[in-house]
Amino acid sequence: MYPVKEDGTWDETSEYTANGLGYWFDGKSNVSSYGDNCVYFIESGEGSVFVGRYVNIASGTIIKAHFVYAMIEDHSRYVEFIVSGTME
Repeated sequence: MYPVKEDGTWDETSEYTANGLGYWFDGKSNVSSYGDNCVYFIESGEGSVFVGRYVNIASGTIIKAHFVYAMIEDHSRYVEFIVSGTME
């Protein structure tokens, strides 16, 4: 799993910062660590993908999660996800 940056390129260098294959993201959808600047996370495991919010994020916050699952050996084989949501 690779996050997709605002410019459309894949972030292939960030270490996972959430559980499993997962990342925390700041308000601009950049990979961040768990803490004050994070807004939401994307995690995958057991055949599912989970999107959730940081505990201090207000209801009504809008996010756009953009990520891909790609074959390690062949990046031309991938599935891309763009998820827009409003936190409750």
